[in-house]
Amino acid sequence: MEYLCGTTALLVLDCCEHVLDAARRVTEVLLRHCPSVAILATSRSPLDIAGELVWSVPPLSLQRRGVTGETGASDAARLFADRASYVRTRDKVTRQNDALPAGCE
Repeated sequence: MEYLCGTTALLVLDCCEHVLDAARRVTEVLLRHCPSVAILATSRSPLDIAGELVWSVPPLSLQRRGVTGETGASDAARLFADRASYVRTRDKVTRQNDALPAGCE
């Protein structure tokens, strides 16, 4: 905590629903003692702490889209392909590789 209190930082706590009570306690302590630290917590449940801003984000669709000019891939597949392209620029979503795995339809 001493390190964070001396710096400006963004701390990301992901999947807090699995450790909601611990995430809540850590967040409260850090916000109280480290005024230059911002915390972004992802969770299916709010932390329920003072000053919390809850922003509901709906899940990405797994259904294919048929909009003209698009591959027809689902929102989730297109987001994955976009992020993956930063690592492997030659990979693209095509009609041949946009199928959902069995059981995900």
